[in-house]
Amino acid sequence: MSRPSLFRRIFASAPEQRALGPELSALFGAAPTAAGPSVTPETALRSPSTLAAVRIISEAVGSLPIHLYERGAGNDRARDKDHPAARLLAGDWTPWASASEVRTALQVDALLHGFGAAQVVRAGSVPRELHRLDPRSVSIEIDDASGEPRFRVHLKQGGDRFLDWRDVLYVATPGSSYGRPLALIQLCREAIGVDLVMQEHAARLFANGARPSGLLKMGKPLGVEALKRLRDSWNAAHGGGPNAGRTAILEDGVSFEALQFTSTDLQFLELRRFASEEIARAFRVPPTLIGDLQRATWRNAEEMGRQFLQFCLLPWLEVWQGALERALLTPEEREERFVEFIVDDLLRADTAARFQAYRNAVGGSWLTANEARALDNRPPIEGGDRLLRQAGQTDSSGDDRNEPRDGSA
Repeated sequence: MSRPSLFRRIFASAPEQRALGPELSALFGAAPTAAGPSVTPETALRSPSTLAAVRIISEAVGSLPIHLYERGAGNDRARDKDHPAARLLAGDWTPWASASEVRTALQVDALLHGFGAAQVVRAGSVPRELHRLDPRSVSIEIDDASGEPRFRVHLKQGGDRFLDWRDVLYVATPGSSYGRPLALIQLCREAIGVDLVMQEHAARLFANGARPSGLLKMGKPLGVEALKRLRDSWNAAHGGGPNAGRTAILEDGVSFEALQFTSTDLQFLELRRFASEEIARAFRVPPTLIGDLQRATWRNAEEMGRQFLQFCLLPWLEVWQGALERALLTPEEREERFVEFIVDDLLRADTAARFQAYRNAVGGSWLTANEARALDNRPPIEGGDRLLRQAGQTDSSGDDRNEPRDGSA
């Protein structure tokens, strides 16, 4: 399934946005911004900058593979492929959606609503499926005595059902707490409102032929009906759209005087770029990743990609890993196993950089050839399990594994 169709399906059930007054908007949690538009999880995605930031984060989280590991002696670890949680992470989370699709949808929920939630469906005590819950129908209640949360799910047919926190995969914005999720679009709602207003202004400007309004001057006064007929006929002939740019024919002393662009119109691009940068700053996404290439170079684009992974994605991935471990592993299992995203997959688009990293790792006595081949899902080769060492390197016993010291064959 393509990404656009996935996004359409996520918001297909979103309620239609109707024009509300300020009082009603505030009552339903959609108070208008200082710029005018109300910012909700649905209207926020009409901002191209917000849409780009949401897509780059959610699609990155959805595309990265997840593995379950078992801790060994010291710092050793081994991938566990037989645990039920490992099979669930690597397979479909529901019969009708893959793990990648559900992760992407939950990350979109977390970015727009402050949290994403999925019910853990078990067969006995074994997790089998993860079903996404609509965040608009989920509320969190905190027990006063124990401090433990529970989830109230409002059913469409009426009534509620309660889920224990152990049966819910709960992913919230880093820095959130149960019952107090941080919704990024509400925290930067003014910047999103400005971007929406600027987009609407651009649409109206180009709908009128990308030209400012003007004045029709006449040498004699006209009645109300005559003025109305003149205005309507002028708009019908030259009012933008397919009529833009047509030659105007004036008679009887009528002249046209175009109004000049204001300073705000002349700085339109700068103002819109500023709004885009504000949104990128709130989501911690480098501007180059949401389409602002004004100051992009080959060097700083690469550095911004690294910053995106380190400062934007990694905090989210830490939240995901903890949520998956709590939902899919028992406390005893968490002492021996852990979940981890494989961020090396982000380098797959750069073949030269990936192969150079493999070469340095294998030649630098860090990985064997078969371990490097396994990272690209390639089969092992004969002799590939031997760790290559640089000349003069020895193992912990002092035995040189490269060539004999006397130089003989």
